[in-house]
Amino acid sequence: MFAETICRDGQLDIASYGLASVSQIRITNAAQTATSDGYDVDGVVAVNGCSPELVDEDPCYSSFVLDYIPGLTNQGQAITDPLRIDPSKALGAPQLNDTYNFVSLGYGGQLIVGFSGAGAINGPGDDIFIAETTFGNNTFASYPERADIFVSQNDVDYYLVGESFTSSASSFDIDAAGQGFEYITSVKIFDTTPISSVSVDAYDVDGVVALHGCTEPDPEIIVCEGVFRTQTQGGWGQPANGNNNGAYRNANFAAAFPEGLTIGCAEGFTLSLSSASAVQNFLPSGGQSNVFSENLIDPTGNEGAFTGNLTALTISVVFDNYDANFAPNSDYALEDLIVQSGIFTGFTVGEILAIANDVIGGCSNAYATNQLNTVVDGINNAYVDGNDSNGGLLGCEAPAGQSALITNSVNVRIAPNPSAGNVVISFDAVADERATLEVIDISGRIVATLYNRDVHAGLLYRFDFNGQHLPNGIYIAKLTGANYVATEKIMIAK
Repeated sequence: MFAETICRDGQLDIASYGLASVSQIRITNAAQTATSDGYDVDGVVAVNGCSPELVDEDPCYSSFVLDYIPGLTNQGQAITDPLRIDPSKALGAPQLNDTYNFVSLGYGGQLIVGFSGAGAINGPGDDIFIAETTFGNNTFASYPERADIFVSQNDVDYYLVGESFTSSASSFDIDAAGQGFEYITSVKIFDTTPISSVSVDAYDVDGVVALHGCTEPDPEIIVCEGVFRTQTQGGWGQPANGNNNGAYRNANFAAAFPEGLTIGCAEGFTLSLSSASAVQNFLPSGGQSNVFSENLIDPTGNEGAFTGNLTALTISVVFDNYDANFAPNSDYALEDLIVQSGIFTGFTVGEILAIANDVIGGCSNAYATNQLNTVVDGINNAYVDGNDSNGGLLGCEAPAGQSALITNSVNVRIAPNPSAGNVVISFDAVADERATLEVIDISGRIVATLYNRDVHAGLLYRFDFNGQHLPNGIYIAKLTGANYVATEKIMIAK
């Protein structure tokens, strides 16, 4: 940024240019003089001293790219130089030199980067340092490049904190967002270079620094000890009497299942139970474990043992999520317990529910109904009335040498979460493959299919999901690839 012209000794006030601090000063010999060697510099003094807060002893650098949308050149063409459109060059410590270690935004382009841990800390003074690079260290006056800087705490809602200019190392205070943030998770840099500029590809990002460091994420405390609870078909089908399971079912069914209970799959067939009395009239169900051949509403006859067992497990899982007192003294959800042995080793209860719904509804033949019925019945009998008769079938961690079906290699992200219904679901593709992104309810019913096409390794995919019409509760974002299923909970609370 051009400040002013001085003759011989001079002073300038950086506050008059809207800056709280500067990290560099460039002096050029802009006028013709009678001397042989022009302006001579003996020293530069910060009259009010230097801030020890400007650079933290342990700064944190942007570590991953959330989004990169390159704009155009000043001729209205796409930027094609591969040296200029690699957003990873904006990660890590900025180099602040004239080498190809930056990413160009292009006119109207944007870059969103995130920080490791829980986010960048809001400390005293400025918190975020943005390094812009322009070859030759041109000024904004001679080579205009400019960008608006935004911060976010949920990677969805962004708030302006200031502007950055050509060849500047600009610092910004998170407090300027006016949101009272103690930390932020990401920074968005949006190019606003004047279209009349001589710059070919507009604002260039060399690096983004959290001056006060990044917060460490709170450790996830998983407690597998405590009381878990499941019920058999007979337990959920018994008439109400005193404080038995039938009485609990009648008291809580309408609130936990505001639209009734449904098993099966939307593209195939389903069975629906509209009320607590419909559950009592249906359970227990015996007979051969067949898949559905038609839609069933409030059936009263035997529809097969698999159907009855799947219904009972669905009730247990939904009640476990709905009522904190359903299984007291346990900090771990029933649906997150992991099968320890057999054909479904490494699968969570929630994933088995999803697979079983697809199979019984005729949407998948990945497993035989008798295989699924065996594991579902085993889960139903694992913690009847809160008594541990598990026998080692379920645990909190995947057994040695195995991994849960939920994969750590594909990270499905939800923001904001919880929400009133509108969320952004995103993931980074790990391979060139076909992928399907669905939102399902806790019974395994597909609420929405957001994507069912090819994805390409290394690219970020983002989708808006509007669940405002859905009742409050827990839903699952389910991403299915060639060799994995990744899931993440969505909490809707209006």
